[in-house]
Amino acid sequence: MEFTNRHVKIVATVGPACSDKSVLKQMFVAGTDAFRLNASHGKPEELKEWVKRIRQIQDELGCFTGILLDLPGPKLRIGKIDENGIELNNGDLIHLVPEGKSGGIPVGEWSLLQQVHKGEMILMVDGKIQLEVLDVKSENIQVKVINGGRIFSKKGINLPNTTFDIPDLLPQDNQALDAVAKEVDWVALSFVRSAKSADTLRNALEQRDSQACIMAKIERPEAVKQYAEIIEHFDGIMIARGDLGVEVRLEEVPQIQKKLVHAAQISGKASIIATEMLESMIHQFRPTRAEANDVANAVWQYTDAVMLSGETAIGQNPVHVIRTMSKIILEAERELNTEMFLKRQKPQLNTEEAIARAAALIAFDLQAKAIITPTLSGSTPKRVERYRPRTPILATSPNRSVLQQLSIFSGIRGVLLPENAHPVETSLTAVANRNLVHGGDCVVVTGAWPPGSIGTTNFVQVRTIPLTNTKT
Repeated sequence: MEFTNRHVKIVATVGPACSDKSVLKQMFVAGTDAFRLNASHGKPEELKEWVKRIRQIQDELGCFTGILLDLPGPKLRIGKIDENGIELNNGDLIHLVPEGKSGGIPVGEWSLLQQVHKGEMILMVDGKIQLEVLDVKSENIQVKVINGGRIFSKKGINLPNTTFDIPDLLPQDNQALDAVAKEVDWVALSFVRSAKSADTLRNALEQRDSQACIMAKIERPEAVKQYAEIIEHFDGIMIARGDLGVEVRLEEVPQIQKKLVHAAQISGKASIIATEMLESMIHQFRPTRAEANDVANAVWQYTDAVMLSGETAIGQNPVHVIRTMSKIILEAERELNTEMFLKRQKPQLNTEEAIARAAALIAFDLQAKAIITPTLSGSTPKRVERYRPRTPILATSPNRSVLQQLSIFSGIRGVLLPENAHPVETSLTAVANRNLVHGGDCVVVTGAWPPGSIGTTNFVQVRTIPLTNTKT
């Protein structure tokens, strides 16, 4: 694969549109940095097959890509109804019933819906349909249609006024974890309500011997109120604007997105902006102008990654979507004022942070070709990445899992090193042999002294790639 100077990463959701291995491989080449497995629409055995397929292509291309397992969580959906849907008119009085029962509109996860109270709102089809709760019984819930429309099977249901009393991990979440927890790099927890959920998910991963990083999906009002604590306890956040735009007032979503991305960046945690980035490209060849602006604004807010959902899972041309997204990102990145951003960022009072900031500033001043960050845990490249340097960060490590986890962080590209090699000298040779830098190029290198020290980055160097190190 060719080296690209694009910094903001692209996360693509897999699905029927890219089930053919050749299409999936083209998506890699077109610029996909990480793949999302949506466990809401995949059985455990299907999730295993996706992981196997992605890893095979990764090995064939000699690159590193992350796999993000997106857990289903407590998602309410309309049950099976007539394929033509059901029209709900303003003022209608109707009943919601458990899936499999007659006498009303069927709803899955009935025990969750039972937690609504009289006077609360039930929203369907991304908030387009609004129902007011009139009465709650064990066998049915009577509602009044406030804003009507047509509903269809499997469409989502939201309860923005309801406080749930449910466990962080439901049976369907545990089934997905049992299937692929050890093989994925990130696990996203849906409908996070507090920072305490991080402990539950980490414990579940430890029980399955998984080293995956954890991500909080921000899509509930409770999560927005506690975003600082959530960011502190999770490794990253996903701003899931679909459900978020229904659970909170729609006009609040842009400012919430901006605030959360900034908070994650300051904390050195990953951020992903998701939902409807290029939605029209599910069926169209070109995105709308508004969608192109949306992607560009995500770049200018310094997010780590943008995510594609239906565009690549069920869209007509997932490879073209990836190429289009990449072009928009590259063009937007030309307008970033990196110098101003670098100089206004203040490091935390420790050696590692000071070294990270120095590496970014030196690379900017010298117009270095790369910042090379040998790492075992991934902490050093993530610290440098906080300053969003325009210079590519080449994270070198003997740990494949770490390189795969780093794939969703802005500006970081992984290079595998042999075990027990000299971290700095071997890194210089490795990046040159991969043609990521060339003989005579100026690079900035971080490292630890004395050699072999683990967990402490305490120096930064300016080096020139030897001409003899360049692979011909």
